[in-house]
Amino acid sequence: CWYTCSDDDLADSSSLAQISSSLAKLLEDWRDTLELNPVQGRLQLSGWASCGRDKGITFPQGMLEAGIVDADLLLVVTTRPTVGSTLAWAVVCERDQWGRPTLGQLNVALRSLRGWSPEGVQKVLQHELLHVLGFDADAFPHFRDDQGNLRTQMVVSEYSSPLGRSVSRVVSPRVGLRARKHFGIWEDAEWEGLELEDDGGLGTAGSHWERRVMGPEIMTG
Repeated sequence: CWYTCSDDDLADSSSLAQISSSLAKLLEDWRDTLELNPVQGRLQLSGWASCGRDKGITFPQGMLEAGIVDADLLLVVTTRPTVGSTLAWAVVCERDQWGRPTLGQLNVALRSLRGWSPEGVQKVLQHELLHVLGFDADAFPHFRDDQGNLRTQMVVSEYSSPLGRSVSRVVSPRVGLRARKHFGIWEDAEWEGLELEDDGGLGTAGSHWERRVMGPEIMTG
């Protein structure tokens, strides 16, 4: 036993309603924003019966056999406690043949979010949802170009003279363009990409924008 739950860790109707409402709004927004080749027929899970972290999630055999109707991504939301300052976390459990996520787990630590405004909770959920959708070190190798080909260079690590150490940057053409436009820097070669966080443990380093550069942006760690 690594943790003893208190009343603040337990889900109640109010906290579940807030999470459900926030996620519904986020999913609606992303459904209108993202463009993809939809799953034909039912979304089929691989047959592995567990998903995610902290002993995962077990699915009924019937669901594994029947598949899910009218779905491109199944997001399982849990409310398990965390240790330290972690508010929430998310992982991808399965990907399709193109590397696109089809199954993910998003966990919210209710104790850590009690008393937060609806807007604050929604920002936390937005952050974690984006990890599932693709902002994650494990996802970058699956990124593809407009022709559907795997990108040969998505993240590049190189020495930075001003910092005196090696840094990693996302160097896709659109990220480079947006970074230069946002900061108004067009000549500096280091702005061909945007720097990733190099501090923190598993799930932080390499999976967030560098806070020194991006400040309070939604995907800083």
